[in-house]
Amino acid sequence: MKNLAAFAIVIVIVIFVLGACSATRLLYSFADDFIEDQAEFYLLLDEDTEAYVDDKIDAFMDWHRTNMLPGYAAYLSRQADTIEAAGRVDRDQVLRAMDGLRAQLEALREGAGPDMGIHLDINFNCKTEGYLQMTRALDDLGLTWFEIDLYDPEALRHIRNSVQTPIASCESLFRLREFRPFFENHSMDVAIIDLPWNGIFHSMKIAAMAEAYEINVAPHNFYGHLSSIMSAHMCAAVPNFRIMEIDVDDVPWKDDIVTYVPEIEDGYLKLPKGPGWGTELNEDVIRAHPPI
Repeated sequence: MKNLAAFAIVIVIVIFVLGACSATRLLYSFADDFIEDQAEFYLLLDEDTEAYVDDKIDAFMDWHRTNMLPGYAAYLSRQADTIEAAGRVDRDQVLRAMDGLRAQLEALREGAGPDMGIHLDINFNCKTEGYLQMTRALDDLGLTWFEIDLYDPEALRHIRNSVQTPIASCESLFRLREFRPFFENHSMDVAIIDLPWNGIFHSMKIAAMAEAYEINVAPHNFYGHLSSIMSAHMCAAVPNFRIMEIDVDDVPWKDDIVTYVPEIEDGYLKLPKGPGWGTELNEDVIRAHPPI
């Protein structure tokens, strides 16, 4: 039972750590309580195993706060010093950056050809004014979409109404209630759903709500093979699927973590035929590569 609990802890923690890059609103100081709550929600544990899981989570968070958090703080401090040393960004610097971005996109189009879809991920890097300047300046390039992250659905709708290029967003949202105002405002053309963070059951509910508003969906999938297969199952099951993200850059032993590696043929990911997700985690390989 302890081995099973330890395995469950790994899964919950991995989901939390990977998903937390998008859920920026979580308070780090309450992370251990959140993980324990999620473990109790998704796992059926007896009293002894629940206590064991809680102890392991507490130990993990103590280790993270002691060994990892100081490194994060030092990194942020260095970035702040770099920004301060650079001084205020003036209009000419912004225009030069825009020219450079256009040159990169045009070079990518020339090299990839006219049939390759190009998606520009702007993320949380601007305010509404900045997003408008950037999207208007690049609107003639025929991109597949601008990916923009904003927590104000009306501001995102304003941006969408201002350009012809489709807008994709919402990868940082959690559960139906956060997606709802964006659907009601028709703030984007494609709703991006983080499946590991929301779970397959809730992700399907979000996709169903998006369909009611005639909005397509795409999975937020910059993780590993297990997430890719989970996301592919959702994509195959919903009628408003647009396109699936996949991350090909990773550690050399990435394929060894799972028993079935996703197959991509002519740009399409082939669903595995086995039961469940169609793949399993290789615990021996995971143990051989502990977190740094």
